[in-house]
Amino acid sequence: MFTIIYIFTMLLKFVPLFQILSAKGHEGTGIQEFNRPSGICCDDDGRIIVADSKNQRIIVYSPSLEYLWSVSCRKVSVILN
Repeated sequence: MFTIIYIFTMLLKFVPLFQILSAKGHEGTGIQEFNRPSGICCDDDGRIIVADSKNQRIIVYSPSLEYLWSVSCRKVSVILN
């Protein structure tokens, strides 16, 4: 069992008693970088999903914090006639 938290621009992976197992990220726009991450969760397979709000994307990492994929979440406007 482990806990994932984010502090500013880093993901930290902990075991109980807050022993750091690994850390990922710093400020920027690359695949290992964040700009105001605003949400984080884990799915049933242990993948870590991060809402990187200022980079307008969702990033998915493996349980060992390896980059898997990301998707852009840029705002789309629709005009109905």
